[in-house]
Amino acid sequence: MQTFRTFLKKEIFVEVAKPRKPSSKAFVICNGVPSVPSKMTLMEFLVRKGYAVYHMRYRGTWESKGEFLKKSPHEDVLDVIESISEKDVFLVGSSFAGPAMLLASSKATKVIAVSPVVSWSAPSREEPLPEFKRMMKKFYSQVYRGSWTKLGRKGFYEPTGNEDGSKIFILHAKDDGVVRLKEVAQFAKKTGSKIKILKTGGHLSTSRIMKPALWKQISKFLKTR
Repeated sequence: MQTFRTFLKKEIFVEVAKPRKPSSKAFVICNGVPSVPSKMTLMEFLVRKGYAVYHMRYRGTWESKGEFLKKSPHEDVLDVIESISEKDVFLVGSSFAGPAMLLASSKATKVIAVSPVVSWSAPSREEPLPEFKRMMKKFYSQVYRGSWTKLGRKGFYEPTGNEDGSKIFILHAKDDGVVRLKEVAQFAKKTGSKIKILKTGGHLSTSRIMKPALWKQISKFLKTR
């Protein structure tokens, strides 16, 4: 698989891989936070399935320019969707990427949300928001360059609950100690989103979608209209 790198909107860094046969379908990979921006295995998997793949970095993170959290990261996702040529654009990501994908879902064809944050005020056993912000400021300030003040404010970077659930597939585990199932299940019920709940697995990553049984279900969902 050959990849190349570029900037969209002059600020958003993306890694791009495309299948040999031209495709009208693309996946945009949205990162969790913190995460190492290495998704080559997932990119290769999706390319083999016939999708163009764009692995983006939010503004102010890693190679991207700009300031992180100056505005909601979902606006970065919208800018990527607007900048690429493929007709059908699917979003995939986990955890912190949840609000980015869900808020941008109106402009996407479908969304695969893995262990997504749906409420910043929800209790978290393993990673409460104040501790998460403290950790990010102390250990990751050079790769997530911005202020964390607005994160957790009502109405900022948080799904509204009015999203079109017919576009959304959620994958979550009962024993997730970072993003608990209760709020995610409530969001799925309110929006009519499809949700697949695993008995175990903890805080899932996007790599889980490559499991044959799960990909079979996801693939079927992607094809529904």
